[in-house]
Amino acid sequence: MSYNFDYTLLPAFLTAGLAAALRTIGVLTTCQKINDDDWKRPDISSIKKGVLADGIGCMLGGIMGTPGMNSSPSIIGVAKATGATSKYIAFPTAAILIVLAFFPKISSFFLMLPLSVIGAAL
Repeated sequence: MSYNFDYTLLPAFLTAGLAAALRTIGVLTTCQKINDDDWKRPDISSIKKGVLADGIGCMLGGIMGTPGMNSSPSIIGVAKATGATSKYIAFPTAAILIVLAFFPKISSFFLMLPLSVIGAAL
């Protein structure tokens, strides 16, 4: 197995990367607005860290051969509507998803759920 780099694809990947970064900036800015009642302007330091984390996640996913990943603007609306924006919700949820990744038999339960329920959960 060998890796080949096709330079003709570089403009497309740079454009997609820029679009993904702009999307992440928008999502992070919206999250800041939701979580801070006195919000005046974006916290650039926090946004830089978020974009870096998103980029590292995308690179690791690409190395492992997974489909492309990015932050989801639609879930921000759900988080705002429910008021569930705490890290005390996010970290346990992430831990559960990581554990489920190593137990496909348990994860297969989610395949039996109706698509509308899965869509609401995501």
